[in-house]
Amino acid sequence: MPVCDLDKRAPLGKKVMGLDVVVWWDRNDNEWKVFDDHCPHRLAPLSEGRIDQQGSTVQNGIVWFWLNTDPQYKDILTKKKPPYIPELDDPSFDFQMFNRDIPYGILGNITRLTQVSCTVKVDREGGSPIDINIQKIDKNGFTTTELPNRKWKFVSPCLLQGVLTIRESPNNIQEEKLMEVGPSNWQKTCFVPTKADTNVAAYRKWLKKYAGGQIDWGTKFNGSLPPTPPREQLLDRYWSHVVNCSSCNGAYKGFNALQVSLQVFSIALVAIRAASKPKMISVAVRNTIAAVAILCFVGSKWFTAISPSVPTEPAAPPEEETDEKFDWFSHWYPLMPVCDLDKRAPLGKKVLGLDVVVWWDKNENAWKVFDDRCPHRLAPLSEGRIDQWGRLQCVYHGWCFGGSGDCKLIPQAPLDGPPVHSFPKACVAVYPSTVQNGIVWFWPNTDPQYKYILTKKKPPYIPELDDPSFYIQMFTRDIPYGYEVLIENLMDPSHALYAHYRIMAIAPEPR
Repeated sequence: MPVCDLDKRAPLGKKVMGLDVVVWWDRNDNEWKVFDDHCPHRLAPLSEGRIDQQGSTVQNGIVWFWLNTDPQYKDILTKKKPPYIPELDDPSFDFQMFNRDIPYGILGNITRLTQVSCTVKVDREGGSPIDINIQKIDKNGFTTTELPNRKWKFVSPCLLQGVLTIRESPNNIQEEKLMEVGPSNWQKTCFVPTKADTNVAAYRKWLKKYAGGQIDWGTKFNGSLPPTPPREQLLDRYWSHVVNCSSCNGAYKGFNALQVSLQVFSIALVAIRAASKPKMISVAVRNTIAAVAILCFVGSKWFTAISPSVPTEPAAPPEEETDEKFDWFSHWYPLMPVCDLDKRAPLGKKVLGLDVVVWWDKNENAWKVFDDRCPHRLAPLSEGRIDQWGRLQCVYHGWCFGGSGDCKLIPQAPLDGPPVHSFPKACVAVYPSTVQNGIVWFWPNTDPQYKYILTKKKPPYIPELDDPSFYIQMFTRDIPYGYEVLIENLMDPSHALYAHYRIMAIAPEPR
């Protein structure tokens, strides 16, 4: 932590490398101390008091600490000091310190580069080739040089001296994708063909050679993703449906407000009738007040009084035995209604566990569905944009792709160098797609054998959706449970009376 962000009057808890620590000002020793953030009594987070102390020091206006509480490291400062940055103590330099909690690990993002302007502007951002060369690499880090005279220095494990971009990249999504393939497969998964990726490649090389390919969290963290919430929480109809649905939430609040208002109004009318003297108002007015009060009270109960009759025994579906196996990835799936898509921006969706991006290709005048990860560093293409030439541009480094998935531009590649953008690894996987019934459908398989699947098998056609005599309303919603639970729910008419009680209007069956 920078000292300027600390308060001597109160301790501050932080999580570093999976360790919960607390930093506080010891006025007796006149220095900042870093402790394990667990009280030895009942393991409560410490706010004051003394437990096992960890070695800490202040350098460059930053509190540094050693990650081990073993007594042998009590005087570690006399043997090994934190990396020194002379510019931070030089008054001729202007610098700014801040700290931020970010929802992903330290791998990869610290070594990204800013894009500088080039002589031939090829896109809006003006990306250009960057020439970086490795000078030295060992267990203590590495040094690279960027022509003409810029130097990068990585001091393991957490100090990087160089130039960083201001815009944050979507690395929490990248981290999930890298966890899927494993840290040892980074080189096979990411396509880094230009010298602009030298820092990233050097960092991965250092990590693999000297740190086993991943961070050593000890016993504090196993690298697994957060657990799925319990079934009761996922299926709770109010928190999973009403709260997240603006229409249902507004209707629910409106019905509640109307019901309470009618009850209050009926009680107020009864009170007025009872308090008024017979000579103050006529008998007709008194009877009118009583009738309105009764109607208001009955009306408040009307919202919950209607319940259609249902059969007592559900019909059992016929059971069939077959040796045929259903292939989930050999069918068309609806992705989004066209009315909910914006031709100016890509949209990411998850279907069958596949992260896909749908976008409008104005050159081919068609909706396209791609794998939602750039082949360069796995950044989601759905967070990119459609450039002025109608290409899908990655938000991370500006790589551009055409409607067939081919890479049209790598801004960092030299114009007189090899055409790395034409390499097969620079292409994005494309899913077959079509528009039918006002819906974008896609085939969840990018194998070349399915490129012309539309000529052999079309999506299921719903004639009512194209019939102007029918009233159609389309919408999409993300819900926090699986396909099988949703289909069971939609096929079960008996649940609506109870699960949607007082939430949605249900008309009785015609008699």
